[in-house]
Amino acid sequence: MVLPGISGSTILLIFGLYAPILNAVKEVLHFNLEYLPVVILLGIGNVLGIALIIKLVKTAIDHYRSATIYLIIGLMLGSVYAVILGPKTLEVPVDALSFSTFSIFFFILGVGFIIGLEQLRKYLETKKEVDSQ
Repeated sequence: MVLPGISGSTILLIFGLYAPILNAVKEVLHFNLEYLPVVILLGIGNVLGIALIIKLVKTAIDHYRSATIYLIIGLMLGSVYAVILGPKTLEVPVDALSFSTFSIFFFILGVGFIIGLEQLRKYLETKKEVDSQ
């Protein structure tokens, strides 16, 4: 959840748990509390994982900055491979990415969203500097 390229859903896909966890969350949302312990354990695992990985990454950057940055870049680049192949551990595997499944509309929408977020960041930083003076 914290490192780019290693999302919780990617890890669940790798271990073949994506569909069961998604089903458990859906069942709890439909008030089938039989699946509540699974969702609670998932939540505890997420909170602990986020807290521990932040501490671990901070320590690694403090002591091994270059190696840590290269590791994170490698994880990001490696995740592209997994995204292109598509989730193969689902009960009904999804086809790999190809030009026939590529959507120029959503690509442009994603690029626009990233540019918008960057502009918002610059605006907020400028506003913060003006307010502090």
